[in-house]
Amino acid sequence: MHSSSIRRAGRAELDQIGTQFSRLGVPYSRIISSPFCRARESARRVFGEPVEVDALLMYTATMSAADKAPAVARTREWLSTPLAAVGDNRVVVAHGPNIAEIMDYLPREATLVIFRPQGAANEDGFEYVASIEPEHWAELLQALGLER
Repeated sequence: MHSSSIRRAGRAELDQIGTQFSRLGVPYSRIISSPFCRARESARRVFGEPVEVDALLMYTATMSAADKAPAVARTREWLSTPLAAVGDNRVVVAHGPNIAEIMDYLPREATLVIFRPQGAANEDGFEYVASIEPEHWAELLQALGLER
């Protein structure tokens, strides 16, 4: 497959995930993204605007452990910090390796990983809730009665 075909397919998948996610009616007040173009575009396509860019979420496999440390710390901070209002949510669009560093789990590309912030009440500061991989959306929405 040509790289432009792969990009179109990836964008179409993100648009579909955005449509499916919106059917859940999950409220959120902030969308925070890594500064990398793909992360920002993914955030916009799935969750809309405005997208706040957090340069500290930037992570690449070629970075040294010392260079990765701020991205890992920032990811942990965003996942751990409790929200001001009950029923609100925060969206963080980062990179799989950010998650792998804090919980030894590397999610597949375009997987929505859900966490519950715990602040200081939890050793990690957050609780892992679930992961929704792209091909699981239709089944989830059907199980919830939101799609036939």
